[in-house]
Amino acid sequence: MITLYFILCFLSGSFILAGWYIITRGEWVCSVDGKLSSNGKIFKFWSKFWEGYTVQKGSMLIYEGAAFYKMISLMENVFGMNVIDERRKYTINEESDGRAYLVHIPNEQSLAHFSINWWRVKSINPDVRYEVSEPMDNGYFVFFYEHKKKYHFPHWIRKPLSSCIYCYGSFYGSLVWWVFHWANLMLTTDQAFLLWVPYCISLTVGAAIVWKTTTK
Repeated sequence: MITLYFILCFLSGSFILAGWYIITRGEWVCSVDGKLSSNGKIFKFWSKFWEGYTVQKGSMLIYEGAAFYKMISLMENVFGMNVIDERRKYTINEESDGRAYLVHIPNEQSLAHFSINWWRVKSINPDVRYEVSEPMDNGYFVFFYEHKKKYHFPHWIRKPLSSCIYCYGSFYGSLVWWVFHWANLMLTTDQAFLLWVPYCISLTVGAAIVWKTTTK
């Protein structure tokens, strides 16, 4: 009976946690005119509250290395072209130590192509920005950056409450477990305490599986 009760609580809890995670997702979306608008599910205010932050505009985090090449890959996908192609519309400028963080744009026509299509990148990553150098004899140089973020809540609060479904088992798993226990009283208090931690650990896997399965 205890095993069956645990399994039923596990299945129910996994769907509850995954469902709550799904309906609380919210994000900023960039439209064609470059303006950001709020988008998301019915309870999007929950994630936007716990994951809210202020931007520190006086600071820059410059994309370089792996992050830089990830941005190049994103550009290739949304621009519908190879950034490094036969026409050499854009090229990567590498420093002597092998670091890469600049894109070379050879002329104004290529720069216009870049600027016009930039909103497509913003629609996927609203936080990224770019700066263009003054015109040079060989064209322009562009680098990507983000402003530093100062979150309203520390990660050990916002992750189990909103942003990390793998962390949901700690807070929400405990909440669901004790609600089930008090509603049914099928276990003794000692049994409930003994199974509490294993239940929370199992939900970290169960909720993630349900979420990934239902959002494919």
